[in-house]
Amino acid sequence: MILVSLCNLVKGQKNDIIQKYPDHYSLNKCWRLSKSKIYLQSPWAEIDDNSVNFRSFVWRDHFYFEFDVADDTPWVLSHHNDVEANAVGSDRVELFFGVDAELLVYYSLEMDRGGRLFDSRGESLHRSGEYRARIDVEWDISPVHLDISVRAKKKCYSLQGTLSLSWLRGNKLYQDDRMFLGVFAADYRAQDDVIWFTWVDPDLPSPKFHDPRVFKWVYIQ
Repeated sequence: MILVSLCNLVKGQKNDIIQKYPDHYSLNKCWRLSKSKIYLQSPWAEIDDNSVNFRSFVWRDHFYFEFDVADDTPWVLSHHNDVEANAVGSDRVELFFGVDAELLVYYSLEMDRGGRLFDSRGESLHRSGEYRARIDVEWDISPVHLDISVRAKKKCYSLQGTLSLSWLRGNKLYQDDRMFLGVFAADYRAQDDVIWFTWVDPDLPSPKFHDPRVFKWVYIQ
């Protein structure tokens, strides 16, 4: 499924537009044209880094996405019996989709460098300026709607995926050609040493991703 060069990291551009390509284009042409990458930042770590790139586009009936991640400290858990528990404790990239700007309902797809998935459905419990969430970790997206593929080298990995527009629209996550989207990544250096990346700097003292301040509206054009 990976159609582009592995771990081809470039200086990205911050962009609130997701390109929608005509149906008569081939998928390979869409990937070739999709050259604008967004770089994720790490506002909670004292690093000047550009190690996580993200790009995406819409074509026909799917939302396509790709992460390129430079990572010379691979961390992939395997000691849990549960696949999702291993995924959520490993190097990973994440997409969060909100129904609205208050995150009354939202969904998370957390995908690790081993190609495993932790998925959940959340509901915001916003009280007195604090954002908290009720998270249903038993919720699972059907593999009919999500497909991911990973290629890894010693010091980097690429994760590419597709998400059906029917699922996004059916859950009110893709409306009026826009989405409320969060894009994140976790780079483990050790079990309790994680560098977090986000595409929005929320000006928060610590990472909080179940919070609308780390999301933004993106427009499909």
